[in-house]
Amino acid sequence: MKAVALLPKTRPAVDLMVDAPTPVSEAHLRELGITVKKPIG
Repeated sequence: MKAVALLPKTRPAVDLMVDAPTPVSEAHLRELGITVKKPIG
């Protein structure tokens, strides 16, 4: 039996198989009802 990584990622946590993470447009965030708050300072 072979050990298989379920979520293969590189050291910086990038999934090369699905090109994730990727930037999300403001329109897509609005469509999903997600608000991103910028940090203070």
